[in-house]
Amino acid sequence: MRKFKIIILILTMIIALFVLVGCKNDREETINTNAEMVQKTSIEPNNMATLYIIQNTEQCEHDLGYSGELTPTKLLDGISELLSYKIITNSIEIKDTKMFIDFSKESAPFNSNAYTGKGTEIYKFDNYTSLVFGIFDSIKATMQNNFNSDLEIYLSVDEKPISLDTTPKFNLTVSEPYMGSEQYLE
Repeated sequence: MRKFKIIILILTMIIALFVLVGCKNDREETINTNAEMVQKTSIEPNNMATLYIIQNTEQCEHDLGYSGELTPTKLLDGISELLSYKIITNSIEIKDTKMFIDFSKESAPFNSNAYTGKGTEIYKFDNYTSLVFGIFDSIKATMQNNFNSDLEIYLSVDEKPISLDTTPKFNLTVSEPYMGSEQYLE
């Protein structure tokens, strides 16, 4: 009877050993799988675009790394970060050689609280007029240089014409393309 108990004890230990080894392998596979998932989700940008920032008629170029397809939203996010102002859109549509950007009223330059204080802090605007045209000119140059040089840029805010108290006053209907600050500041 004593030999029988010893045999059962040995068999129990062998079974326990196999169970523990199996658990360890499952755990290692889970850890390896999680590590692979982390590597897959933290993808490095594999493409480059150029952001064109216009300030007082001076143009500076900045590289923007991105993954996947280049979209106007990715470019606007890059401009927003460089300028330290929130650029928020309701919609962006491209039809042939026309791009329609409808801004949210929460976006710069329509909202005085759109300054984020984050970003590069490279660009400072002297006044409201230079901010407005700095943002619009940067958007126009960036979109045309990354998509199509013949692209006409149409701007609106909450699907309405833009009217801003710049010097001089700036008005832009939804049916006319933005022509660049030089056309409005003469």
